[in-house]
Amino acid sequence: MLRLLKKASETAGMSTSRVVLEAGLRAMGATFLALEVFYALGSAYLAMFRSNVDAANHPPAVGRVAGAFILWFVSIQTYGLQPVALSLPFLFAYGSIAGVAILRATNKRPAGAARGVLG
Repeated sequence: MLRLLKKASETAGMSTSRVVLEAGLRAMGATFLALEVFYALGSAYLAMFRSNVDAANHPPAVGRVAGAFILWFVSIQTYGLQPVALSLPFLFAYGSIAGVAILRATNKRPAGAARGVLG
């Protein structure tokens, strides 16, 4: 959001709707990325420290951890994407509110405000 604040303050041509839309999309992207990193780190932890290995066939450590990581990651993704998908509209709304705050911080007004249309 700081890049958007800098871009909105430097660029006079950015419209109000573009700033609000871009802020909403950035909020969605940031939350999705944060959850994916969390899922990957959780899978890595479970693969390294919580995987049971059959004593009869000792696979190499790298193959065992890589295989367990993939299994844990698929397992977590199966149930982890539903909360992400259900929260996307709310994330967009919260990001749009941040976009309005960015517009206020840069002292930009909507196009109709200069003519007295919006108040």
